[in-house]
Amino acid sequence: LPHDAGLLTVLLRADLSHNRLGTLPDGFVRLGQLEKLNLAHNVFKFLPDDVGLGLSGLQALDLCDNMLNTLPPSFPRLHALLELDLSGTGVGDAGLWDLLAGCRALEGLCLSDCQRVGDKGLEAISENLRTVRRLRRVDEAGDRELGQQGIQPARAEEAPRRLEQRRDG
Repeated sequence: LPHDAGLLTVLLRADLSHNRLGTLPDGFVRLGQLEKLNLAHNVFKFLPDDVGLGLSGLQALDLCDNMLNTLPPSFPRLHALLELDLSGTGVGDAGLWDLLAGCRALEGLCLSDCQRVGDKGLEAISENLRTVRRLRRVDEAGDRELGQQGIQPARAEEAPRRLEQRRDG
């Protein structure tokens, strides 16, 4: 990836998957018009601290199968984010609380094979349904169960909202 990729200020989509990338070039996170970013199947251990500040127009982000354990503090500022794939990463429970508190436009969240997401992370999803009103799909595969009916809304008046649980395998 060229070091001056941050100069592509009108870039709307970037598929950088399967490239063994571990970092983004300086300035890349200032691509405010970028709507879709695919960073899947790379070797990212962390994302730039200011990713949530600069990628303000980001709507879809695929981070699956990277070596991430945490999300940067600015991540919840991705207010336009609709779809997020964290499957196969090491992101755990604590990151989900912050993520859901800020990314209120989120409609889909994939957590398949996130071994560090436990009961507290699933509780975070359930508790934050009041603020993340558009969340319709949470994909969580593995040995844990979300319950027979999937994740339950926190309040009775939110009962019509359905979240689907997809079991891959």
